Amino acid sequence: FGNSGKSLKDRVNNSKKKEVVIVRGVPGVGKDNYVYYNEFGEDANFTVCSSDDYFYENGKYHFNRSKINRSEAYCLQQFHQSLKLGIPRVYLTNVNGQRWMYANYIRLAESYKYDVRVVTIQCEDEDQLRYFNSRSRHNVPMSFSKKVFEDWEYDPNETIIEPYIGNEEGYLEGDSL
Repeated sequence: FGNSGKSLKDRVNNSKKKEVVIVRGVPGVGKDNYVYYNEFGEDANFTVCSSDDYFYENGKYHFNRSKINRSEAYCLQQFHQSLKLGIPRVYLTNVNGQRWMYANYIRLAESYKYDVRVVTIQCEDEDQLRYFNSRSRHNVPMSFSKKVFEDWEYDPNETIIEPYIGNEEGYLEGDSL
């Protein structure tokens, strides 16, 4: 990534600021694209942790409801490993509709002396929810997205940002930002 020949270990160890960013939002709102938009042109010293990663095999997504607990444990393990390695920016991109869903991630990050930011990509209404659901990469059932939307819990520490949903000509294909 063009960092004057420094090894990854040197770049990680020389980074002063360590930050965890918890990116929240309904399925299809653009959590992963938010990360890559923010990291574009940066030093590439970051990682993304998501329970969805557990369901990828040979580049294809194979969701299995019976393995949700395993996927969540896998995500927490990957997150913990990233903190132990001292990766400067660690993103968590699960839905995280309720604060309890990411409370342990915050505690763990703070135990490693990471700053923590919570970013929520807003979904204002059911029309937007249907749109986001339709562009979700994981073919999430609308019933699940609706339950997430209806049960959403706001976090007093969050930064709320608007999603990228289109222009004067209407909705655009693709994800947020």
